[in-house]
Amino acid sequence: MTDYAELKLRAEHAVGYTDMRIAPDVILALIAKNKSLKADHDLLMSNALPREFIKMRADYDQLKAENELMRHRLAACAKEMRTASDWICKEVEVPTKSATHWAIRLKTNADQVDGALGKGEQS
Repeated sequence: MTDYAELKLRAEHAVGYTDMRIAPDVILALIAKNKSLKADHDLLMSNALPREFIKMRADYDQLKAENELMRHRLAACAKEMRTASDWICKEVEVPTKSATHWAIRLKTNADQVDGALGKGEQS
């Protein structure tokens, strides 16, 4: 029962009678307290939800900015690995097994990073 108008009216008319199980003034006090609590709840929710949304949006924006920064740094690392791989291939006069291994490994890692960033293979 959410509409207490009829109950309130009956309780108001019964004030002063003593043959009731619950005193009418108690019923009226409970109805008033219930209305007060509902009003407090409604006010709290109307203020809390927008604040919570604003906080969540700020958190989202911060995470998005951090993600973009990490993507930028990761792309720079991939570029540096590709540069190192190219340098090893061009500058090492006598290609050793170790130099070839590291050149291939750096290029493979750079390709994996580019793939994860959605850039595809950058040869």
